[in-house]
Amino acid sequence: MKNNKKLAYIIIVVCIVSVLYSVVKSYNNSIQLNNYGIETIGKVIKFKGISKRKGFEYIYYVDGKLKKSESFIGLEENIKLGDFYKVVYLPSNTNIKKIYSDKKIKDTVAILKAGFSREDITNMPKK
Repeated sequence: MKNNKKLAYIIIVVCIVSVLYSVVKSYNNSIQLNNYGIETIGKVIKFKGISKRKGFEYIYYVDGKLKKSESFIGLEENIKLGDFYKVVYLPSNTNIKKIYSDKKIKDTVAILKAGFSREDITNMPKK
């Protein structure tokens, strides 16, 4: 019986440490993005998931190279396929990035400067 209690405590401690690590890592990434992040523009290319765990894939360019990522959205967010949004990434680690689904970009000159083609803009939703 004592072994079961010890195992339960170990499992609880491991879970708590894992959650704390995730929170601290997310907080640290957020601070780094705010202080050292570079802005660019991303385009929503595909929706993923079902029910409460909806998400989308998006593409963006870093130094002329196409990057692909995904993000999860809440049910209240109004993301549209083909729309462009602000993306911030760390130049030292482009795997640390964030798309701002509340910052829709409509400026075609900025979209072209971000690496997208005129065809990408032509296929933008009109609304």
